[in-house]
Amino acid sequence: MKDIQQNRRSSIYSKPPKEKIGPSVFALCVFAVTLLAPAGWIMHHIPEYRQ
Repeated sequence: MKDIQQNRRSSIYSKPPKEKIGPSVFALCVFAVTLLAPAGWIMHHIPEYRQ
């Protein structure tokens, strides 16, 4: 029983990762633009589509 509890505790970290947050923020922004740009294009051109 102690072995199982010790293994679980070994996966808990007390310090944040040493990586910088920059690349993940950039990837998130690119992902958001990839999703929102086509929707914005369509919303902008709705009056043209109605005619």
